[in-house]
Parts: sequence; C-alpha cells; structure tokens
Amino acid sequence: MKAITQRIRDYGQFIKLRLSLLVVFSAVLGYLLAAGPAYSGSVMVWLALGGFLVTGASNGLNQIIERHTDALMHRTLGRPVPSGRMGLAEAWLLALTLGLVGLGVLAWGTTQLSVAMGAVALLSYAFAYTPLKKNNAGGGICGGFPRGDAGFDWLRRPPRPFEFGGRLVVFGPVFLAVSAFLVHCLGLARRLPKGRFSFAADPA
Repeated sequence: MKAITQRIRDYGQFIKLRLSLLVVFSAVLGYLLAAGPAYSGSVMVWLALGGFLVTGASNGLNQIIERHTDALMHRTLGRPVPSGRMGLAEAWLLALTLGLVGLGVLAWGTTQLSVAMGAVALLSYAFAYTPLKKNNAGGGICGGFPRGDAGFDWLRRPPRPFEFGGRLVVFGPVFLAVSAFLVHCLGLARRLPKGRFSFAADPA
C-alpha cells in the first residue's frame, strides 16, 4: 500500500499537480469570462481535461531535461527522476503520452486555435524555456507564454457587444501575471552569476 501511495505521489510531483491545476483554473476562468452566457459546459470540460494533460506533459518534460541539474540542487533532488524513483524510459513515455492525449482531447472538444496554442505552449516551455532559463534572461519570455496563454482563447472569434468588459477583465490579470513572471526571471538573471545554483554539494 505504501508503494502505491508513493507512486501516486511521484506521478503528482512529476506533473507538478498543483501548478497544473492552477493553469487549468486560469484557462477555465478565461473561457467562462470570454464566452459569457453562451458558454458550453462540454467545451469547458474538454478544455480543462486537455489543458491539464498538456500542462502535466510540459512539466514532466521539464523535469526530464533538467534531471542532472535537479540532482544537484536541494530544492529538486527529491523529484522522481533525479532521485531514481522513476526511470527515464517511464518518464519519457508518461510525458509524451500525456502530451499527445491532451492535444487530442483539445482537438476533439475545443477549437483548432486551442490545439495550436497548447502545442506551442508545450514545446516552448519544455524545449525553449527549460534550457534558456539557466543562463539567459530571454528564457523568461518563453516561460511566460505557456503560463499565460490560457486566457487568450477568446481570440478565436470576434467579440460580441457585451463581451468587451469581460475580455478586459481576462486580459488584465493575465497581462499582470505574465509581466510579473518576466520581471521575476529577468531580475534573477541580472542578480545571479551565470550558471549559479544552490547545489546539494555546497558547504552549509
């Protein structure tokens, strides 16, 4: 029983469960505010499910790519892949499956634009932001998009007259969130020496 519980925890840590749920919450909130009374419950469910899977995949790929660095840092050395609790082949299989299924869910129940934005967010976070964030302040831009693009799904169609205020409400928080994330990344890049992390092997 303990082994099963630990496995579930590992999967939750691999996909960064709380962060994934936060991204899904922002996506659903953006959809509801944009759609207004014309919202579709089925589209909302498909969006939430597909968005959760795609976000989990991007977080998993991030941990696969950073496994060597994660094994050196106090904050991340206990993650499933660097700790050895999850094999590399299993991690790749899980992340790729989540990503493909998630994009398939978005294609089935939402719009082509949602699928395209989901794919761009997945690829940019895993293969642009992840390698760039270590030594390049520009990585913050790549990381800000997949964390903040969820609220922009209303771009898929022209606005109705009553939607302008709602879209402004959506755009404002998303803009502030992405801006804060970029400022955070740029500030770290300016303050920290190149490639400097808190390593587990560093003396206390």
